[in-house]
Amino acid sequence: MRRTAGWTCVILAIATAASLTWQGTERSRDREVVEQTIHDSIGWALTKDRALFERVITHDADLFIFHPDSKSTVVGWDAFAKNFSFASDRAPA
Repeated sequence: MRRTAGWTCVILAIATAASLTWQGTERSRDREVVEQTIHDSIGWALTKDRALFERVITHDADLFIFHPDSKSTVVGWDAFAKNFSFASDRAPA
């Protein structure tokens, strides 16, 4: 009985270590994706890369943008896209 309990503990320890390693890998990958998305959602403005911006922003009715300087809001991709033509109209500086 002691031997079975010992092997059970060893197997549980190995399984836990494998699970933690897998979770660490997943977290690392998730972190990279989140960091790249944040970088892209800010970095598109440097080159006025509208295609990059459109890849990182949601295209549905849940999009919500608040403009603190004017206290106005934009709700939904369609409303936002109507006012977004400036990015494709200007040449990069």
